[in-house]
Amino acid sequence: MSDLLAIGAATIDIQARAIGPVLAGTSNPVRQRDSAGGVARNIAASFALLGGTVSLVSRVGPDVHGTRLVDGLISYGVDATGVTRSDIHPTASYTALLEPDGGLFVGFSNMAVIDELNPDQIDGVVDLHGAAGIWFADANLPVETLAHLAKIKPQGVRLAVDGTSVAKVSRLSGILHDVGWLFVNRDEAAALVGKDIGTIAEAGEAALALCRSGAGAAIVLMGSDGLVAAMGGESLTLAACAAEPVSVTGAGDALIAGFLRGITAGQDFEPALKLGLACAAITVESEAGTNDALTFELAMARVGLRADRHLASGRGT
Repeated sequence: MSDLLAIGAATIDIQARAIGPVLAGTSNPVRQRDSAGGVARNIAASFALLGGTVSLVSRVGPDVHGTRLVDGLISYGVDATGVTRSDIHPTASYTALLEPDGGLFVGFSNMAVIDELNPDQIDGVVDLHGAAGIWFADANLPVETLAHLAKIKPQGVRLAVDGTSVAKVSRLSGILHDVGWLFVNRDEAAALVGKDIGTIAEAGEAALALCRSGAGAAIVLMGSDGLVAAMGGESLTLAACAAEPVSVTGAGDALIAGFLRGITAGQDFEPALKLGLACAAITVESEAGTNDALTFELAMARVGLRADRHLASGRGT
């Protein structure tokens, strides 16, 4: 049985980093690279690097990119038997135009293959992997699939979800009462609560409002400003870990993976969030959405904690 069942997008990420300031309406010279990505895929890979056992349910195309994604997951130790193949759509892709400092200017996604993860398609693969103590789902999934997952989730299994984007976060609004941990960035949180978020205090108010709307805990990711989290009517603010950023791609996914790994390792809410922040800092120091140098020990050291060896090796509870 896996510690975590991750359900959602596996993509090919194409990063185009502008050499100079990005100018709208004209050609911009860039340096380009591609790597494996997707919210659920990134979380599964980082969770495995942290020593946890994880199964991924996703869908890829009948192409070399799909084969590359599956082979890469297996190399990390992820159970990829829940990754199925489409006969129609190509493997999902996400293209990011980055500023020279690595910040995101604009992103484009082609997720048609993920729309095939409908309730009927999900049932067969989830039946094989659903015994995990935590389920994670991203909002790339169709709204009916998210509702179905909330409905079929076994009693005692905790559900974590990620807002993914402003365009898709509303897909989560109907299942908040079934969500144990809701992860959103400030723009996604603003879209859910219907208010702009410009300050830490406003992020805290939004997190509390999302808990009142049903989420067990709401975590608002604030980038270089860290995060604001709310649970049980109280909120807390945690600063980001110091880092030397190369690319912000995958940072939020690594934070979620670190948090969930901390929970499966027996950590409480706040220490698990700190572990997540450390994972995010380590990940932004890599060009890819997953930093292969990530380990449980390295992340714990980043926040000044000592990793218990049996937890680091993936034998935690």
